Amino acid sequence: MEPSPTRRRSFVVRAPSSASSVDSDGGPRNDDESIAWATALREARRKQAASTEDPPTPAVHYVLLVGLCAFLFIMVQLYSQVTSMDSFVQPDRQMAPLVLEVPVDLATLYTGGTYTATIEKQVVCNLCQGHGYDQAAGMHKCPVCGGAGIVVHEQRFGRRVHRVRMGCDHCGRSGHLPNHVCPRCHGHGHHRTESSVSFTIAPGMMHGEEVILQGAGNAQRHVATGDVVLRLMPARTASRFLRRGHDLETTVSITLLEALTGVTKVIRHLDGRDVQIETHDVVHPQTLLRIPRQGMPCRGLQATYGDLLVRFRIQFPETLTPDQVAGVSFLLEDKEQTTS
Repeated sequence: MEPSPTRRRSFVVRAPSSASSVDSDGGPRNDDESIAWATALREARRKQAASTEDPPTPAVHYVLLVGLCAFLFIMVQLYSQVTSMDSFVQPDRQMAPLVLEVPVDLATLYTGGTYTATIEKQVVCNLCQGHGYDQAAGMHKCPVCGGAGIVVHEQRFGRRVHRVRMGCDHCGRSGHLPNHVCPRCHGHGHHRTESSVSFTIAPGMMHGEEVILQGAGNAQRHVATGDVVLRLMPARTASRFLRRGHDLETTVSITLLEALTGVTKVIRHLDGRDVQIETHDVVHPQTLLRIPRQGMPCRGLQATYGDLLVRFRIQFPETLTPDQVAGVSFLLEDKEQTTS
């Protein structure tokens, strides 16, 4: 059975007759009335659509306002970070600390104070802002690598040729050279200079302790500034005191008569005070006299001090006259008889 041919539909568009006074759908009769009728119908539909929609509530306005403020705050923060120099500093890279040994005497450790030291450190060139060249003058391509930053070296092994790609040493692998090099840093972007740093020595600090000054060391562009480590070392000045932890030890010279009859002496302390040393006992070469609260101050403990340890150096006479020998023998023999 053959398929039936496709059925076609025909449409006839009839033009409105001018003789007819009213349309079939009850519309206007002429063109002006048609336009007015269409405009009125459109306004009626618009008013109906507007009446069906709910107006936005104040809560929606509040949420939109808060969101806009938060967006503006985030954008301001991002802009401030991008425009500041700190945003270009890599947090995982920092210059090596600058270690300096500072000689400090025992009197300064006892009283404390402010110490000023002169250090030589690396700083960013303020003439070229760490770039090493004049940015306004621009740069040109490296004549060795042609701007690639890499050069190819050929190595022959018999009939074979090996090509090795290496960084260009002439331009430092950048591929470009500045037209005007900074005369102060000579293209490095930084230079050496001397600077003075001040730090506080707390009473009771010990030799070997370190004082760290953060951000006062070597500096370089796009790298976090290093620290300065000040290590307290003993000074070469002579002192009659020797530190034993929180205690101080000193040696006092006495005569043989004072060793036998008693000692009363006054010594000058580290802070300039006079400290009296007194004992009425017989002093032996191994005698150790302890004077409380005359030692070093204890850090972290207010009004707490160590002790002062006093050792004695007995000065014996080089020679004795016969009368002195007889007198000493008489005294010692009398003492031995009294003891027995």
